[in-house]
Amino acid sequence: MPARSAPAVLVVGLGNSLMGDDGAGIAVVARLRAGTLPQGCRAEPGDTDSLRILSLWRGEPEVWLVDALLKRSAPGTVHRLLHDEILSVPQPHAAAHFLSLPENLRWMAHAEPAMAAIRYRLWGIEPARIGVGEGLTHDVARAVERVAEEIREALAGAR
Repeated sequence: MPARSAPAVLVVGLGNSLMGDDGAGIAVVARLRAGTLPQGCRAEPGDTDSLRILSLWRGEPEVWLVDALLKRSAPGTVHRLLHDEILSVPQPHAAAHFLSLPENLRWMAHAEPAMAAIRYRLWGIEPARIGVGEGLTHDVARAVERVAEEIREALAGAR
């Protein structure tokens, strides 16, 4: 029996495909899953709750995230954040039950100590429209294709 390869990278797409461009992360994961990924690499939809990463994680040392990210840039702009940048994003606190992505990542590291060693990367796609309705705007759909290809190339280099 061939030896099983250790997990390498988990890609998680966050968002809600029923809210226009908020579905960008889910769309990237769908494109990745439609092709072949390197052994040990997985792409999973995380929906709207970043705490779901905890249940998706299978020991991968890297978790790459894709989400809509509002930074007031041109629609379809791709923002790339590395581990320390993600965890240092300023946090507005609305309520204890509405934690941000960086807060959830820190919480998961406390809840599951093995997750403290994970290195994160984030591809954030600037939305044009977030509101009730299916489908991505043209600029965001083009960005989804670019990000899926960029991640596929990065995964091939990660193995």
